[in-house]
Amino acid sequence: MKPYAVLFISFSFSVILNAGAWIASAEAAKSKPFIKTTPQCVVTGANSCFQFPPVADQTIGSIIVQNRGRGSIEISAQGAGYCDNPDLYSVTGDFYTQIVNSPAAATSPNGAGAVRIRMGLAEGIDFSPDSHGMDILHVVPFNLTSSRVFTTGKKKKGMTRYFLLLKYTASVSGIDCYITSLTMTARFVPK
Repeated sequence: MKPYAVLFISFSFSVILNAGAWIASAEAAKSKPFIKTTPQCVVTGANSCFQFPPVADQTIGSIIVQNRGRGSIEISAQGAGYCDNPDLYSVTGDFYTQIVNSPAAATSPNGAGAVRIRMGLAEGIDFSPDSHGMDILHVVPFNLTSSRVFTTGKKKKGMTRYFLLLKYTASVSGIDCYITSLTMTARFVPK
């Protein structure tokens, strides 16, 4: 083989390798690990971010993440709240939250990213025989902590929104629940 042919083959192979490395490094540069957190939910006049009932099935939080390519993204939710019982009989609070990537997703209290909260609330005490006294409510606090990992595919332009849904597992009457703090976090790790 002539020396200039070897040089040409060597140069061509080197260009192909370098081009492949450049493409891989460009993809890696776009797909760096990241963390994003939403601000705390906004507390309204009722001293809470959300109240339920009357709305049993609702989105109580969401986070929007820029699509970054192949890897995995962990979505987590952290918060707190409480339920109270203003009635003169005992009730049970039974609901769950679940992290999903569509607000119309089928949910389950035993599914990925779901946390079920169940509590018994004793009857309130009524000191108002003639409606001039005050009630003492039985109050039970709870923590919201949930996490779910989603696998991400090839990079496509745009954003993905993840949701924290609240659903009842049983009919609840005579109970008022409030979420007083809530934030969501996204952690992306490239593949």
